[in-house]
Amino acid sequence: MADNSNPRIFFDSMNFERLTDSKIYTPRLFPKWQDYKLVKYKEGRLFRLEKGNFGRSPIIMDKNGTEYIYTYDPYLSIIDGKVVIAR
Repeated sequence: MADNSNPRIFFDSMNFERLTDSKIYTPRLFPKWQDYKLVKYKEGRLFRLEKGNFGRSPIIMDKNGTEYIYTYDPYLSIIDGKVVIAR
C-alpha cells in the first residue's frame, strides 16, 4: 500500500461497488476453485490464484447483455498475519 493510503481507498479506486450496484456487471460467485493454482512470485513473498496460459484470476465479472468480462488479477502478500493486496 502506498504512503497516505489505506485498504478502503484502494478498494474504492477499483470501482467494484459502482460496477455491481449499477447492474452493469454481475460477479461470478462460484468459481471452480479446483481449476486454479496458487502461483508464487518474488521468492514466495507475492502470490495469486491463476488459471490457464494467461493466468486468469477467479475474480471475474460479466458485463450484462454482452460477452465482455472484467477480471481483476491482484498480487497478494501476507503482512502481519493478514492477506493483503500488494498490487
